[in-house]
Order: sequence, then structure tokens, then C-alpha cells
Amino acid sequence: MGTHDDNDLSAKQEELFVGASLKKARDTKKLSIEDVAKGLYVAPSIVIALEEEAFDTIGPGVFVKGHLKNYATLLGLPAEEMLRVLSRSGHMKEQKVVVPGIADHMVALKIISYASICILVITIVGIYISHH
Repeated sequence: MGTHDDNDLSAKQEELFVGASLKKARDTKKLSIEDVAKGLYVAPSIVIALEEEAFDTIGPGVFVKGHLKNYATLLGLPAEEMLRVLSRSGHMKEQKVVVPGIADHMVALKIISYASICILVITIVGIYISHH
């Protein structure tokens, strides 16, 4: 039971590491939230959400990871380590990526091809008939 509690505590400490580290580094560099937002080309609410670890307000995990990496890099923090901590913390829910099947594209391509051939044949027959 003690090991499980220790793991939970460690995970909680790592979660706090991400937001607190960003805020501490920003404060150390004497940057305001607006300064960071301008430097990252994002809204100040994104910077606040990262520091408060309100990741669900940012959007899908891919956006959170991108913003976190850019913010950490801007501050000179180990971005890859912070991303690993974030992934382990359970905040990042993987989103299913929906990619249309190639069959969908092939059906559309076939329809367009057949329609183009029909129009071409009708045009050639029309020109042939009109000249004879």
C-alpha cells in the first residue's frame, strides 16, 4: 500500500512541476504573461492555462504539447522532459485521428474521371455531327 501511495504522490509532484516551473522561470526572467504571449504568438489565456495546468481549456493534446514545448523553449527549460512528465501525469488524453480511407477518394476520382470522359465523347460526337 505504501508503494502505491508513493507513486501517487510522485505523479502529483510531477504534475505540479510543469506549471510551477513555467511560472517560476517566467518570474525569474521578469517577463509578464503578455510578454510571453507576444513571444509565442498566442493569447494570454493560453499562457495562464499552461501555468495553472488547466490543459483542458487549451484544446486537444496536440495543441497543449505544442504550446508547452514552445513556452518551455522560450524560457530555456527542458521541453522534452516537461512533455514526458505531462504525458505520464494522465492529463494528456490521446485523441483519435480520423483519416478518410483511400477508397473514399478513389470513388470520387472514378466518378470525376467517368464524367469527364463522357463529356469529352459527347463534345467530339457533337463536333463531328455539326461538321458533316
